[in-house]
Amino acid sequence: MAEETVDIGGYLIPTPQAKMYQALRQAILTEVSQAMEEIFDHVQLEVDEAGEEYLEATNDKNLLKAIFYLNPSSLGRIQKAYEQGKVLDYVREQLLVRE
Repeated sequence: MAEETVDIGGYLIPTPQAKMYQALRQAILTEVSQAMEEIFDHVQLEVDEAGEEYLEATNDKNLLKAIFYLNPSSLGRIQKAYEQGKVLDYVREQLLVRE
């Protein structure tokens, strides 16, 4: 029997974990967005062709500087920084698009 799932931001999450995942996702989305806004000129939530949500940061010339997909893998990688209150450091070290 297939496990029931819920679509959250383009990803199918098992129903028993959906509420916890949604809360964590929203908290991390808020933190990452705020961190990106401290560094970049423009930050907005986008949706790609597959329906997956991501944050996109650009400079004042509208050149892409950073991108953060709100998928289970990305959330897992940033969760430790989130729990330690180091999301801004994570964004600076991990998400900057190098020129």
